Amino acid sequence: MRIGIFLKQNLQRTMARLRRAFSMRRSLAAYRALSRKERIFFSGAIILIVIGIIGGIITLYLRMTYPAPAYGGTITEGVVGKPFAIHPFIPDSSPADGILEQLIFSSLLKPDSKGGLIADLVEEYEVLEGGKVYVISLKPDLKWHDGYPVTAEDILFTIQLIKNPEANHPLYNLFRDIDAKVLTPRSVTLTLPRAFSFLPQYLTFKIIPKHIWGTVPIQNFPFSEYSLKPIGSGPYVFKKIVSTKDGNPLEYLLGASPSYYLPGPYLQSFSIRFFSSIDEAMNALRKKEIDSVADVAANTTSHDAPGNFETITPVIPQSFGVFFNLEVAPLNDKVMRQAIRAALPVESFFATNPLDTTTRIDSPIWFIAPSPYPFNTEQSETLLASLGWKDTDNDGIKDKKLQKKDKIATPLELSLTVLDTPDMQTLGSRIQEEFKKVGIRIILKNVDINEFHSRLRSNSFQLLVVGELPTSGYYPDLYPFFHSTQKPPQGMNFSSYTDKQIDKTLVSLRGSMDPETRDLRYQEIAEAIRDDVPAIFLYRPVWTWLIQKSIKVPAVQFLNSGDERLSRVNEWYIFTKRIWK
Repeated sequence: MRIGIFLKQNLQRTMARLRRAFSMRRSLAAYRALSRKERIFFSGAIILIVIGIIGGIITLYLRMTYPAPAYGGTITEGVVGKPFAIHPFIPDSSPADGILEQLIFSSLLKPDSKGGLIADLVEEYEVLEGGKVYVISLKPDLKWHDGYPVTAEDILFTIQLIKNPEANHPLYNLFRDIDAKVLTPRSVTLTLPRAFSFLPQYLTFKIIPKHIWGTVPIQNFPFSEYSLKPIGSGPYVFKKIVSTKDGNPLEYLLGASPSYYLPGPYLQSFSIRFFSSIDEAMNALRKKEIDSVADVAANTTSHDAPGNFETITPVIPQSFGVFFNLEVAPLNDKVMRQAIRAALPVESFFATNPLDTTTRIDSPIWFIAPSPYPFNTEQSETLLASLGWKDTDNDGIKDKKLQKKDKIATPLELSLTVLDTPDMQTLGSRIQEEFKKVGIRIILKNVDINEFHSRLRSNSFQLLVVGELPTSGYYPDLYPFFHSTQKPPQGMNFSSYTDKQIDKTLVSLRGSMDPETRDLRYQEIAEAIRDDVPAIFLYRPVWTWLIQKSIKVPAVQFLNSGDERLSRVNEWYIFTKRIWK
C-alpha cells in the first residue's frame, strides 16, 4: 500500500515537471519564432514590467516611511582663542569658553535659534498671580554627567549664586529681588515683586551642580579642576584635553552624553580645536581639518567659503553706537548732542568704511527703524552757533568763552574712547575726521579691554563707542540699558540717560504681555531716544558661520550671541534612517 502511494506521488511530480518543460520548450520555441524587432519589443516590455514592480515597491516604501536623524558621525569646530575656564560663573575670556559651556551645561529653557524659547531641563512652567509667580517643574530622571541626579536643589543653588554680589553675575540686578524656593525635588517657585513678562527669556542661564560647587568659595572657582574638566548635564560630556608639551590646550574632545534627556545627540563626538587667528582657522577649514568655524569676517575675500560649506548669517541684535556721557558738559545739553549727530554722515560713512560687514541702524531696537536723523553739516553749524560755539581764531576748531571773565576762548574739544582693535581704531579715526569738518576736535583714546571696562563702570569718558546686546530674545528688554536706575557700575545705562516718562514706559514694557501694547511701547522708546540723542546708533554687525553641508542643523535665524547656535546641537546629524509612519 505504501509503495503504491509512493509511486503515485513520484509519478505526479514527474508529469508536472514534463508539463513545465514542455511549456518552457513551447515558450522558447515561440520566442525564437519572433522576429528581431518583436524580440526587442517583448524583452523591453518584460523589463519595464519588472522596473514598474520594483518602482511601485520603492514608492510605497517611501510613502509609508519618513527620513529621521540617525546616530553616528563626528564634528570638529575651529575656534579663535583658547579656553580659560569652562564655567558659567567665570567671565568668558574667549569664544571657546562660551562654546564649551553651551555643549556641556544645560539651562531651564533654551533659545530655539529663531528668537523664541523651547524647554530644556524644564518639563513645564506655570505663571500665576498675574505674572508675579512662576512654578517651574523639571523633567524626571535628569542626571549630571557623573551620574548624580539633577534636582530642584541645583536650580536653587545656581539662583542663589546669581544673587550673590561676589559672583558678579550679569543677571544679579534682575534676580536679587526674586524669591526662589524648592517645592519638591523636581519643582521650584520664583516669586517676583511685580509682573515681569521677560522672565522666561532670562531662564536660559546655565545650571551648575551643587554637589560639586556647593563647598567651593566663589573666588576659588577659576582654580578648580572642574573649571577645565567640567561636569554638566548637557548633550556632550568632557572626555579629554589635547595639549602641547608645555601644556597649552590644542583641542577639547567631547562625547555624546548617554544620559541626555532630549532626542539625540546624534553626532557621537564633538571636538573644539583652537586657533590663534581666523586666517589660521580658515586654512584648516579649506584643508578639511575642521568642519565648522564661526564669526568669520564676510568682507574678507580670503575668507570665502569652499563650495561644500554652508554660509549662515543669523540676526544678532547687537547695537553699536557712539554713546554720550550725559553727566558731563557740554554733552549734557541736548542741542549739543543734536549738533554732533547732524555732523556724522552715517549713510555714506558706512558705504566706504572698512567695517562693511554691518547693517545700518538708527535705533537700539533691531526691528524698528525710526525716522532717520539726517546728515546736515549746515544744521550742525547752526546749532553749534546757537550755543555760542564759533571759530573766532580761524584755526578750523570752534571755540567759546565759557564764562564772561574768561580772556581766552576754550576750543570745542571732546575725547572719544574706543577699543584698541584695528576695526575700532579705524572707526574712531573716521569719526574724528568727520567731526573736524564742523569744527569739533576729537581726542582719540585707544584703550585695552580692561581699561575700556573700567571706564564704562566708572563713567570716565565723554564719547565712547560700544555695542549693547540685549539677551532677552527677539523682543529686547531695554530696561538695563536705558532706565535711570541702571547707570554704571550697577547697570548698563552707559549714557546715564534719565527720562521719567521713558522710565515708566520701560517698566510698563516689562509688565506687558499684550503684543499691541508691547509694540506701541517699543515705538515710543525708539522715538524718544532718537529725539534725546543719548547715543548715535551706527550699525549692527553681520555675524557669519560656516559649516559642512553634510552636517544638518536646525534653522538658525536669530541669536543673542554666537554660541547660542549650539543650543539645539543635540538635533544636529549627518546620517539618516527611514521610520515607518
